[in-house]
Amino acid sequence: VSIYADAKDTGNTNLPTGGSVVVGLKYVANNAQGQSSLVSTSVPASNTESNAVSVSSSTLTATKYSGYGNQTIIPGAQNAKLGAFTLSSGST
Repeated sequence: VSIYADAKDTGNTNLPTGGSVVVGLKYVANNAQGQSSLVSTSVPASNTESNAVSVSSSTLTATKYSGYGNQTIIPGAQNAKLGAFTLSSGST
């Protein structure tokens, strides 16, 4: 199971650095069916929680790539490259 989510709480506020997140899957009877056996089963077999994942943050820096010069583009041009940037962040 892969879970992707924004790091925000129910009030749409960013989670604080140093906090933790635990994801849980709740037991539901006969909620899955085998693809070849067609047998119903309960997935998961009981309420299951993940390991806690620590919340951390880092800054993201965008800098203009010096090897790509300024451009003049005709209005309506297609597939025009506007610029090149280097993105970097901390190790978190």
